[in-house]
Amino acid sequence: MKLVRGNSYFLDRNDIDTNYEKLNNNISSKIVIVGGGITGALCAYFFAKENIETILVEKNKISQGSTSITTSLLQYELDDFIIDLEKDYSLNKIMEGYKFGDDALHMLKDIINELNIECDYKIKDCLLYTTDPKKIDKLKYDYEKRIENGFDVDFIDENSTNYDFSFDIKAGVYSKSGGSEIDPVKFTRALIEKIQKMGCKIYEDTEIVDFVHSNNSVILKTKNDNTITCEKVIVATGYDINTFTNKKYCDIYTTYNIVTSPLKEITGWHNHCLIRDGEDPYTYLRTTVDNRIIIGGEDTRFIPELLENKMAEKKYDALVEKFNKLFPQFNYSIDFKYNGAFGTTKDNLPYIGPDPENKNIWYCLGYGANGILFSIKGGDILSKLYKGILSKDYKLVSINRDK
Repeated sequence: MKLVRGNSYFLDRNDIDTNYEKLNNNISSKIVIVGGGITGALCAYFFAKENIETILVEKNKISQGSTSITTSLLQYELDDFIIDLEKDYSLNKIMEGYKFGDDALHMLKDIINELNIECDYKIKDCLLYTTDPKKIDKLKYDYEKRIENGFDVDFIDENSTNYDFSFDIKAGVYSKSGGSEIDPVKFTRALIEKIQKMGCKIYEDTEIVDFVHSNNSVILKTKNDNTITCEKVIVATGYDINTFTNKKYCDIYTTYNIVTSPLKEITGWHNHCLIRDGEDPYTYLRTTVDNRIIIGGEDTRFIPELLENKMAEKKYDALVEKFNKLFPQFNYSIDFKYNGAFGTTKDNLPYIGPDPENKNIWYCLGYGANGILFSIKGGDILSKLYKGILSKDYKLVSINRDK
């Protein structure tokens, strides 16, 4: 399964000048993090912060998988409208999910400040909107429930005058400081450097191909026949989990992204907020520090690589068409096109915690649009769990929550 295709904007703008060694001998550790993307780096940070002996292994190169093509458009809200989620889940659980994401936004800020990480971090307002009159009531309901639960939001309609957008908005929820953005590659690589100095050992080009599980330990086998013996394994490999389980934890889709050339001026876009429409599949937009615009969406069920190229060009063209309708005033070219896999869950929440069948295999699977925020919370939950502390959020995202 090839999870990333195309030319990543975030890889292009970062000089990847640090390589990490390949594991060539048998070693042991209390914790092994499998996965060298942003999720693995965050998990390793929380364990290293607690002075727990930790090793991180990546089968390819640090930060160059799915992390390199995430838009890093970070919002506390879940993927679906609140009223739609209420068909299957209580409002209390949904609001817990919103607060889960909001907590993670604040934790991200704390991590960046604590470690002095330079990653083009910005706190952002967010707009969730619709052009469909039939969805106005859904947006109003979203607004009302967020207000009732303490979120700082405004409701926008056609008569609103305080918000400057160049496109039609029938209804919208404008969330003040409800999100943030980062450069995911820059953040991940900087975090990896920090945790390495904290004592975490990092290995690239080290693929785990099998494991032996026992009551007190796990023995991991690498592709070149080395072993790592540990107490717990943290699987932070996103959608590539077949080495550890055959269970299907998510539905896999492909999402498509285009990135414009730098624009002289970005107008008709209030506060350069994070934008998401209320369609299915939805389209999302953000600006960058070099005045580009990233447009993503047009999601499809995951498509095998041999069938993907023709579909991808159609999706990129569709994103251009949508962008032109929103912002016809811009003159630009498309400098980057890429796509990658992502997973969705029915309740829009991640899966975090021990495998029901193999108690020493733990997962941090940040599925959904909020994967980075979920991974922050996941690393915190799992590091506490290792110390015997059950987080207040554990039940919300546990592997067994559906039972």
